[in-house]
Amino acid sequence: MNHGRDHQERDYKLAAGTTDVAAEATYDEEDEGERAEAGPDGSEVAPTARAAERERIRHEEERKRGRMAAGVGENLRDRREPEVTRADLDDAARAADEAVGARKG
Repeated sequence: MNHGRDHQERDYKLAAGTTDVAAEATYDEEDEGERAEAGPDGSEVAPTARAAERERIRHEEERKRGRMAAGVGENLRDRREPEVTRADLDDAARAADEAVGARKG
């Protein structure tokens, strides 16, 4: 009985186009122009001014309640006082929503 994969199986999959290597092999530089026209990926799009303001207010409200977000100061991770609960953080988010006039939901 033969277990595992051998080179013939890899060659077969490559020829059939069922691997990532095959997908890269068919990539054309023409595709790059089409992708650029389609617009940036979601991670490259900046938040709206309203969303940025909401996050600023939310972080401020969370600091009042005893939580420091990751990336603030020297924090690599968020830091919370022992008495901070999930409900406290939800209240901070709600206060930020109300401050910027976001929908309630």
